[in-house]
Amino acid sequence: MKGHINGLKKLIMDESPSAYYVHCFVHQFQLILVAVAKENIDCTWFFGQLAYLLNVLGMSCKKIRMLRVAQDEYMIEALILGEIETWQGMNQEMGLARPGDTRWGSHYRTVMHVMALYPSIRKVLFKVGNEK
Repeated sequence: MKGHINGLKKLIMDESPSAYYVHCFVHQFQLILVAVAKENIDCTWFFGQLAYLLNVLGMSCKKIRMLRVAQDEYMIEALILGEIETWQGMNQEMGLARPGDTRWGSHYRTVMHVMALYPSIRKVLFKVGNEK
């Protein structure tokens, strides 16, 4: 994107010399956010626990399947009780993706998915704990 001869940046600067190249600033800002969060003890502990949870649940096909089944059971029960609504695009299957340092939004998305899947995650962790 930022090629000096034929890149997108050059084409934009030729058209409008006062334009700002924002992509690098946003990328650097995301890296700064992650670096600052890693220096905070509470953030480090929280994201460390989150990584541990993702390792426990995500490294085994059996546990991933258990989580999907538990979430399906939870959704069916919630639909029967009328606790959640149905509409096109709602209540889609969620996964637990590992967050990336260059995408702060991925940290947010992972936390939101863990919160949404909490009842199912809890059920799977209890099953795994009782099996051993």
